[in-house]
Amino acid sequence: MNKKLMYLCIFLVPIVIIYYLLIDNLIVTTIFLIITLYILYKYVFNDILTTKKYISKINEMQMFSISLVMQISSTPSLHEAFKLCSPYFSDNLQDIYFESEGDIDKFLSGLNSYFINQTFSVFVELIKIYDKNGGDFLQMSNSIVADISYKKTSSYELYKIKRRKIIEFLSMWLLSIACMLYMRIELSSYYLNVVKSNLLIIILVVISIFVYSLKMAFNSLSKINFEGEINDEKRK
Repeated sequence: MNKKLMYLCIFLVPIVIIYYLLIDNLIVTTIFLIITLYILYKYVFNDILTTKKYISKINEMQMFSISLVMQISSTPSLHEAFKLCSPYFSDNLQDIYFESEGDIDKFLSGLNSYFINQTFSVFVELIKIYDKNGGDFLQMSNSIVADISYKKTSSYELYKIKRRKIIEFLSMWLLSIACMLYMRIELSSYYLNVVKSNLLIIILVVISIFVYSLKMAFNSLSKINFEGEINDEKRK
């Protein structure tokens, strides 16, 4: 099953219950439920999966650079070094490797297209220079590999900070919703009077703000790039 659909099914039941208890109107509940599910499917879950994908990819980038430097240190041949590293590649990197059919330039070009990272592009250029001119690859690439490791660490730290902020944000909203649910259950007669009055509009506005702010919060989380910064470019 599609991961986003699976997450959507998990969230569906509590969302329906909460909305109906708060709004006490089936038609309005249905409308807000459709809007919420659209936001969750289109943005929130997509942003979560995108973030996991990019965090995984930056880890691949570091692992590849370190393992290649270690192999070249003991095996000067690039072909042999790639061959020895290939069993430890991720599935995506293995696909790029086998599709290159032993062509180093094609493999390196595939890596550049896959990672799309300026620092890694410099690492690829060093590999090309080493392939043509030889030299001490460990010394040549030492600063670049260290920089890649730094990018990974800074991206992870930024991810942790943003994730903590989102948890704090969700906690505040959950507390607010819990208060409204308490009113609905424990003060039902008073709450029904509130719902029937113009204050229903306020409740609907609060829910709308919650849904929109949820989208913005997770959209911010997904904009972590390999440089450990915020990437404002729209991801596909």
